[in-house]
Amino acid sequence: MLLAVSTALTGGVALAQPRLPLIVVLMHGKESAFPGGLPALVEGLRELGYVAGRNYRMEVRWSDNQLDRLPLLARELLAKQPDVADAFPVVTAQALHRESRTVLIVIASGAGAQRIGLIASLAHPGGNVTGLQNQLDELSAKQLELLKEIAPNAKRVMTLSLRLGVAEPDVREGSRTAAKANGMTLIEALADSPAKLAEVAAVCERERCQALVVLLDPNVQGFRSEIIAMAARLRIPAAYATLTEA
Repeated sequence: MLLAVSTALTGGVALAQPRLPLIVVLMHGKESAFPGGLPALVEGLRELGYVAGRNYRMEVRWSDNQLDRLPLLARELLAKQPDVADAFPVVTAQALHRESRTVLIVIASGAGAQRIGLIASLAHPGGNVTGLQNQLDELSAKQLELLKEIAPNAKRVMTLSLRLGVAEPDVREGSRTAAKANGMTLIEALADSPAKLAEVAAVCERERCQALVVLLDPNVQGFRSEIIAMAARLRIPAAYATLTEA
């Protein structure tokens, strides 16, 4: 991912030009939920010899976990005529791609780019989109395998997502297949905000679930701290697709 960004910075603007190359970053979620994301990007670029304000500029926009804001934010960033656009996760790349077929779009993380036509294949993306992608089938299975290690007696397991993620069908199918292989019964729950977690907790208690698996879904990653607190109140083990300090 950093290689793609640095290549765009090197090749997109001649050294004699006074205008500094511009990186735009579109993030889906709340900034407070991803405290390490942007500093890691800036540090990675610094290690490659790129320093903000010296040989590149950066503009960042956050969706605050509101999917309907992504098209407007994508247009706003692309209107600045960037040299490269960094997108996290795939749904933000989709918003950028709808507005431009020429600006290089680098996916920082996520899944489903091929499913929705952003790339032709992993080996040969084609077009103006490249970057990193999660291996969903392996990730969903690994979550349930890890859960079985920490809670071998948990047979009734709640899975939590919003079902609006780009790769949701693959994530769901992977979790169902892995649950069957591990002798688990899934209780599938949805939540699009912290306020909905009270309902989720009530369903969990009613269905006598013994563990929680938070599936890979960028729409629930913005309130991970509240989900962690819910699992603690319910006194059940939990497995997460991603987990960073909030």
